[in-house]
Amino acid sequence: MMMNFTLSNQVQIPAVGIGTFMMTPDQAEQAVVDALACGYRMIDTAQAYMNERAVGRGIKRSGVAREDIFISTKIWASQYLTEGTVEKSLELLGTDYIDLMFIHQPAGDFMAGYRKLETVAIRPMVNQIEFHPGQMQEETVSYCKDHNIIVEAWSPLGTGRMLSNEMLKSIAAKYGKSAAQLCIRWCLQNGILPLPKSVTPSRIIENADVFDFEITNEDMEAING
Repeated sequence: MMMNFTLSNQVQIPAVGIGTFMMTPDQAEQAVVDALACGYRMIDTAQAYMNERAVGRGIKRSGVAREDIFISTKIWASQYLTEGTVEKSLELLGTDYIDLMFIHQPAGDFMAGYRKLETVAIRPMVNQIEFHPGQMQEETVSYCKDHNIIVEAWSPLGTGRMLSNEMLKSIAAKYGKSAAQLCIRWCLQNGILPLPKSVTPSRIIENADVFDFEITNEDMEAING
């Protein structure tokens, strides 16, 4: 059973999504089909990923109603006032609306960018950063929480590096879960929205199976450390 986070405008966003970064069009299309079939309802892509059209095809193939899917995509900061930029994503995705549009900007520059956007009355609601047990970015996360901004983890598994960590594997075994599931659940319990990425159907299913256990406070502190 999926849960939701609530954005500052009271819109509900699914608590776990599937990322499509570095996926070829064929991979992205099939991953979207597989993810929607097992219960995911959030898909994350970007113009820079060059797979928006494939994501749109996957959504159509899935048979899931568009209004039941939360789609996010991204444009570069230099393009956010350029005419036709959003329309390009709409056309490629084959939809008449996008649920969440990110503005891509250099890593580590979010807080300065946030203050700049505020001057033109744009208030960001979500910040997507690298976040996993080996990269917690505490200052940025704290800033976002203070400003009612949801943090999304684009790399909740550390691009796979966390999966071989012996401490994480040991803690996961206590719950009958994999290290990947532990990392995803750990994100959720830290109030972070994870975006695990996989093109393997069994892993896509596994990454969503994180709502039937809870990490103890003691284990959360161990992982946070």
